[in-house]
Amino acid sequence: MSNEPLEKKIAEQGEEIRKIKSELHAMQLRLMESEKLAMVGQLTAGILHEIQNPLNFVNNFSELNAEHLQELDGALNSPETEKQRLIIKDLLQNTEKISHHGKRAESIVRNMLMHTRKSAG
Repeated sequence: MSNEPLEKKIAEQGEEIRKIKSELHAMQLRLMESEKLAMVGQLTAGILHEIQNPLNFVNNFSELNAEHLQELDGALNSPETEKQRLIIKDLLQNTEKISHHGKRAESIVRNMLMHTRKSAG
């Protein structure tokens, strides 16, 4: 009695197992890549949120300063110097806040760039 048909069947099954194993490995690699992309997406969303907050402050205080400057321009035509002093005080405070939040945004971006350089290395 010959074992050839049995050996042939075992060889075919072994080849099928190797093929399935190879496909499984490829799927695992794709899954790992997808997970990495998802993590990068979450990180990017968090970063954008962190940058958006100080930029909103910068924009809002810039708009306030523009309004105050218009008021000051109108107030310069009147004898009310106290109102002018209050407007100038508000402008100075807004300018400090603009500077603070602008530096915050700059710091976030700088830290992100440093982190990406380290990660790339």
